[in-house]
Amino acid sequence: MSSADLIGQIMEKPAEFAPSTFAQRGVAVDFTTPLLVQARIRQSTGDSVELILPNLAGGRGSYILAWRSLVQFATITMHDHALYESVLRVERIDPATVRTATLGVAAEGLAGRDAMRRAQALLAQEKEEALLTNFLLVVDLLKLAGISAQELMTGRPGEDTEARMKRAIFQVSGALNISPEILYQRIESLTRSTFSVGLPWAPAPGRLRRLLLDLDSFQETVSQWQSRDVSGAAEVGRFAVQVAIHTTTMARLTLVETDAILRNVLSIMRNWDRDSRVVSGQMSRLAWLLDGWSYIVSLWTSVVNEPHERQRDAILDLARLIPVMPKEVSEWTESGLEQEARTIQRKWVRLNQDWRTGRNLRDQVVRNELLKGAMR
Repeated sequence: MSSADLIGQIMEKPAEFAPSTFAQRGVAVDFTTPLLVQARIRQSTGDSVELILPNLAGGRGSYILAWRSLVQFATITMHDHALYESVLRVERIDPATVRTATLGVAAEGLAGRDAMRRAQALLAQEKEEALLTNFLLVVDLLKLAGISAQELMTGRPGEDTEARMKRAIFQVSGALNISPEILYQRIESLTRSTFSVGLPWAPAPGRLRRLLLDLDSFQETVSQWQSRDVSGAAEVGRFAVQVAIHTTTMARLTLVETDAILRNVLSIMRNWDRDSRVVSGQMSRLAWLLDGWSYIVSLWTSVVNEPHERQRDAILDLARLIPVMPKEVSEWTESGLEQEARTIQRKWVRLNQDWRTGRNLRDQVVRNELLKGAMR
């Protein structure tokens, strides 16, 4: 069977992509192959996964296909082969696990030196932020338990800081009627749930809080750009701003709810079965809401000081990358953006002539690798 026949067999009838949940929408993956840029990946039957690609012909729907079918007709970079294999090894597919897999592969140098250095720096930063989050949780827990910072620092004669900390933890665990080991486990679990977002009283915002600030800047600069543009791309820019505003609004509402709980760590430890599930669920919701936006922000940031025409090309590239809101979002708010998303994304290829004339694929791979070097 020829490549053309195989493409026709796989891509003859793209399905309308209207996911009910974030898990069905899948996680955006930082592939470097132009065809796969920000393709979404989701769990399928058994140990297999499915790729979700937008309709490259500009029509309705998306293509849902298996990796083995894709590699039969498309040339995939070595980095993307390694990344796919890495994603297959994660226990569950969600934004956090896919990000870890992505950074791990990039840190090996398969997407170039810039991406390697950036990935290594981000991995080191994540470790530091996790340690800081853990420390802040412990200190706040002790403070809420009535153990002052001075008491913790001075302690008893001949007692070092680590010994004082252990004694304080033992004191708190006794008040909670649990063992110190269980208290440590709960603190570690809460750290894993929250460090990517950051605690509300931390000296600097966590990664996802920083991404929200980046999205604010994205909204402002794209809004200014589309107000000056006289082509059909202005419609795409306006829609991107609308979705970004809708996303940040829901994300900040989620943060307000979660921050209120996090401000009383002692209560979380005391009501662990209830509060830990709430915090974990809210943090997961935030990660899913913001999934895919880091690449979009990086792409726009890379051209924000470029000529207007270069920016227009980037805006048209964004059209197929703007995240589709799953139906479960309607449980929180009605936006009316879902239908507009389908309309915009049906138009994007007709607007973007590069896909018809054939943009240099090598140039696109290089661009995608450079954007990985600007990962957030």
